[in-house]
Formats: sequence, C-alpha cells, structure tokens
Amino acid sequence: MYIISSVLRDISEKTTADQGAQSKLEDWLCRLQECAPEAGLDIGHDKAVVIGIHLLAYLQRFDQGEHLPEIPDEMLTEISPKYERLSRKLLKMTPGAESQEPDTAEIFYLAVHFEAVKANMGGN
Repeated sequence: MYIISSVLRDISEKTTADQGAQSKLEDWLCRLQECAPEAGLDIGHDKAVVIGIHLLAYLQRFDQGEHLPEIPDEMLTEISPKYERLSRKLLKMTPGAESQEPDTAEIFYLAVHFEAVKANMGGN
C-alpha cells in the first residue's frame, strides 16, 4: 500500500496542480486506499502515482466541462464489475458531480488502471 504524502509529492513533481486540486486528490487517494482492499487490490506507490495523475486529468476535464471521446457501453463488459464500481465511487466524489453519473469513458479508463494493478499482483 502506498503512503499518500509520498504519492502526492511525486505527482506534484510530474504535474502542475493548484492547491485545491491537490486537496481533492488527497481525498481521492485516501478513499482509494480505504476501498482498494474491498476490490482485492494492493496498490503500490508507482500505480498510485499513475492513478493520481489520471484523477487530476479527470478533475481538469470536469472543471472545464470537457469529456473524453465516447466509448461503446459494451466496453464496460471487458472490465471487472468490482473495478467499474470502484471507478464510479471515486469519480462521484468530485465536488459538484455527486448526483450525476460519470462518463462511461472515464469509468472505463480508470477501471483499466485497476485491472493493471490486479495483473501486476499476479491475479486475474
């Protein structure tokens, strides 16, 4: 499991994010750390950095009203339902997005990160 302060430090070295975004990211990483074991994930430092950078990019898209290109809903069948649920849960933590459904593409691409974590753990 990762140390949040260390992950945040590494992310800040690789990206430019204001204090508000950093604070939201810290909340996401704390929540992810709580929820990951329920999904059978042991997220290491490097993967937490990658996921954190993805979440910052999502936050920027959300704040600017931008969306990823749509993907077919069928693509969600290619990922584990537990990772889809974890993605939805995290993305709904975005201030102002609690009552709206995240884009399918956002859910899918975040879940792919979780699939990668599981594959690196040696699981299916």
